[in-house]
Amino acid sequence: QAMTAKNPVLPPLPAIPAPRRAAPADDPIAPWLLVDIGGALQGGQRTLPNGDIELYGGGDDIWAHRDQFRFLVQPVAGDFALAGTVVSLEDVDAYSKAGLMARVSREPDAAALLVSTFPNGEVQVALRRKTGEAMEGVASLQREGFPVSLRLTRREDEFAVAAREASGPWKELWSGKLDWPVETFVGAVALSHDNSQLVRAVYRGLMLRK
Repeated sequence: QAMTAKNPVLPPLPAIPAPRRAAPADDPIAPWLLVDIGGALQGGQRTLPNGDIELYGGGDDIWAHRDQFRFLVQPVAGDFALAGTVVSLEDVDAYSKAGLMARVSREPDAAALLVSTFPNGEVQVALRRKTGEAMEGVASLQREGFPVSLRLTRREDEFAVAAREASGPWKELWSGKLDWPVETFVGAVALSHDNSQLVRAVYRGLMLRK
């Protein structure tokens, strides 16, 4: 009846959250290192009581010839297996990203392999084979929602990327040989796709075996 009255009383609309310009915390998460690649807006991180990691990152993109994002990272010599679950990713932009990455250096144009998810839950694999080249999409998985588990591995020169739902088998999305140095930089990313603000990505069970 209220909506059909001559002067209906409209319910209040939810407030639009203000853009996040600074992270709420910058907690150390040993043995991980934290770096804002390519001049990204300074991000942050904190560990929640249940062990989940909130990663806050800015940056314009991880794409084309140069990257800009927040990187939770460890240097690795040789083989590794990195896995974790993206529990949630804020919808700051349709191309905001959270996921797992390996790259040959912390320079913005470094050769890199990324498996990431967008806020809609779609998973993409992107590759920059050589430093200075353009990054390209090499695989994708059409899906929706969260959580989604991701995995990135190296065995000698062979790299492989996989994804799975919260439970169920791993689905390999891409594998191939890369002529990269023995040492790589491996970890989790947070990209807002708008370097004037930060996005929040929540990770669970982030584990690196090397």
